[in-house]
Amino acid sequence: LRDNLLETAIGKATETGQMFVSTSKYQIGVRKPRITITLTTDSSGSTAGDFIDLAHSGPSVTCYTSTRAMVFMTAESDNNTADSARYIGYDVSGASNIPVAVYRSIRHDGQGFTSAGLRNGQADLITDLTPGDNTFTMKYNVGSGTATFRNRVLVVIPL
Repeated sequence: LRDNLLETAIGKATETGQMFVSTSKYQIGVRKPRITITLTTDSSGSTAGDFIDLAHSGPSVTCYTSTRAMVFMTAESDNNTADSARYIGYDVSGASNIPVAVYRSIRHDGQGFTSAGLRNGQADLITDLTPGDNTFTMKYNVGSGTATFRNRVLVVIPL
């Protein structure tokens, strides 16, 4: 009877902020959402299509996941060149090895605005993870000119 009770959410809850997901039929696992915020301002010139780390890399979050996680990103950026796209994406390392993908990225396009700064965000359900400890790290790409990134936030909810 004791072992059956330990398989309930009440039995598995060991710290605040945890949530519970089904890991298989009649089984539950414990997951804890993670957040990292980088408030520093960093700039980068054109990266010729490559996603890079900034001087203050990340933000980055490490957590245990199954094959799925919800990833939320938000950041502010501007560029000294009008109509210059800049992308903010993330890669995954650790148990998984998933490079940054443009289709999973925030795209900021100046559309004539250079120093006004745009703030955008994105939510993404990623379903191709390898179960285990995975590290999600935000990466940056600049089409032309010099882009400035600030107030970057990364939230991962492991499922």
